[in-house]
Amino acid sequence: MVFGMRHTRLLSVLCAAAFAAASGSCAKRDPAGITLALSTDVIVPEDIDAVAMVFTNAADGRVIGAPIVRPAAPSTDGRAVRFPSTITLQTAFEDDGAGFGVASDQRVVESVQIALVGLKKDSAVTLRRIVTAMPTDGVHLLRVAIPYLDLGGASGNAAELGLTRSPSLGGTLQPASYGIGGITSACGADQDRVDGVCTPISRVLGDELPRFDPRNVFGGAPAGTDPSAACFDAAACFATASNLELTHDAAGHCIAPAPVGDFTLALTRPSLSPVDGQCVFLGGEVRCLAPLDARVGYDLQAGNIVLSEGICGAISRGHVTGVVYGKGASCNKTPELPFCNASSSVQNARNRHPVVAPLDAGPLPPLPFSPPLPIGTVEPTIVDVAPVFEGEALILGGTETGDTQLSYLRGNTSFRLGAWGPLCRAKPGVGKIFPVEPANATNVYTTAVSVALSDCMGMPDGDYLFRVDLNVGVPTASLGPPLPLAGPLSAATSLPGTTTTRYFAATSNSGLPRICAGTLDDISKCAMATLPPFEIPQTTALLALSGQSPLLFAGLSTGELVRFDPAALSVVPNLRPGTQPLLALAAGATRGFALRGAGSLGNAASISTFSLETAVNLPATTPVSPLRQPPAPLPVRLTPPQLAVLTTGGIDHLFVSASDGLRVYQESGLRLPNLILGKDANIRVVKALDRCVYFAVAGAPPLRDGLWTSCALSP
Repeated sequence: MVFGMRHTRLLSVLCAAAFAAASGSCAKRDPAGITLALSTDVIVPEDIDAVAMVFTNAADGRVIGAPIVRPAAPSTDGRAVRFPSTITLQTAFEDDGAGFGVASDQRVVESVQIALVGLKKDSAVTLRRIVTAMPTDGVHLLRVAIPYLDLGGASGNAAELGLTRSPSLGGTLQPASYGIGGITSACGADQDRVDGVCTPISRVLGDELPRFDPRNVFGGAPAGTDPSAACFDAAACFATASNLELTHDAAGHCIAPAPVGDFTLALTRPSLSPVDGQCVFLGGEVRCLAPLDARVGYDLQAGNIVLSEGICGAISRGHVTGVVYGKGASCNKTPELPFCNASSSVQNARNRHPVVAPLDAGPLPPLPFSPPLPIGTVEPTIVDVAPVFEGEALILGGTETGDTQLSYLRGNTSFRLGAWGPLCRAKPGVGKIFPVEPANATNVYTTAVSVALSDCMGMPDGDYLFRVDLNVGVPTASLGPPLPLAGPLSAATSLPGTTTTRYFAATSNSGLPRICAGTLDDISKCAMATLPPFEIPQTTALLALSGQSPLLFAGLSTGELVRFDPAALSVVPNLRPGTQPLLALAAGATRGFALRGAGSLGNAASISTFSLETAVNLPATTPVSPLRQPPAPLPVRLTPPQLAVLTTGGIDHLFVSASDGLRVYQESGLRLPNLILGKDANIRVVKALDRCVYFAVAGAPPLRDGLWTSCALSP
């Protein structure tokens, strides 16, 4: 990708490659110059959200052209920079355009100072300056990076870029600071932070740099969009990474025994919003990484890894929390191999974390769903939801006095069906509602709910299951007798049958997880351990699909996806391994979707697909993240992330809760605008029925707390 220079003043002293062919104003000889390859291991937009470049004549500090400022991808602002990006500075010679004559190597500008600035909200956070003599023969490669270690190495406002006088600093600048205005280095006027250490401004000879070959920048391909372009998948390399056991030698160096064989190192960072492609799940938590190129940032001495001064200092300051190493075929990071992530210029099937939608090229496509509408009145707390009809739903929620109650929501009205309290208390935030089954001959709908009760006269404290017969005309509900459970249900679903409904639930007894099936009474007895349960690691999600051959899938906290024979509740022998807990399962038209995350609260999550016939994992769809960083792991504020799928127009649409609202993706990974947008939004429940999605909101202004719905605009 060409970074892009669009200023005619530059042509008088340097020729931008983007202009040379069109203008004919540059050399009558083979091109000579420098191609800058910009790279970074920081996370966009958490660390930087834009980059700027300023070129000055190193001899007199004269600014060449206008500063180039671009947003960093992924961005909706247009003309975003991906990494790596290239920009070519073509040498201009004194005799260019002189007609027939002997070519001279006399350059218009002998040496150029290049200033690369990393910006965050228009403020500088990194600064790297390099002075290079312009080559006279051939186009040469100069790599310029914005490393994580250099964050915090600069300050100042981007508005002063291009100035030789600084209003904020109150006067004329030193030559090394020409063009960058009031942006200053934390290391002083003539030094920059380079790989974590204050270093004099670099000086290089352009003719001594390696010749430029795009294959050495874009993963072996002429461009990042080429199908053959490769990238480094940090998530794959470090999925089973190990920590370096660091100590200090007598000289104070950070050292550790070197792993046996080939390996790749990565710096671990303090926690932040997880980003797919640069964050992995290790030891039950999300750890975000800054991988190192081979033999960069460390040396090998006598069987030990000796970390650089910059890394060792960053560890002591807490800027780096540790170092991990990965091994295997996927662990071979080199400067020629870009990262696979949402900011990568490698945009092909090899980057499994791409921004599929052209977020850096214009606005997002429109949503094929209606604006959200509230159902019922304000609800203080919603624990679970069971949609019944379009715009109508049964909810289990809390009251302002802390009681737990069942309500039926329709239009602008909430009908209170019953509450546990005040004499019998229900534990807030605990409970499940099974799907509502079709009406019987007397127009009564059936479901079941689980709650945790205490202080009930004649009943021990604990978890209970209740059958619910629902008359939606009035509406009213009657509850069956309480069926004791040995523990709360972590998942609940059902399969309607011609004569009876078969229920499925995941629960535990004394810490022993199990799946139970049958009638509601069977579910209760299974939890009481009077029926032989199928014992598995903790289940976090269930998906039941009716049809000629009913299907039941279980997502496990171990990351495994299991398919069951619903009749015998036996495992179909195709257990699929995984590394991230499965938090939610949903079915599309032809395949299933699994929401994977870290820990019970799902600090981050991503989406993969599986076959509804065999449970075989399919190639991953887009991972999910905050709105400003689209495909990446999804940060969640209070509750586990939620997933629902609606099929409209023959396309599966995925609704995923995140801390920035309710995100929408198409099955291809195409990003659509958020259905709900709100900072630190808390979407507690997301369910789909027919052509509508239902979601419970708690703290997502301007939406009031309660249940909302949105329906497809077309079938």
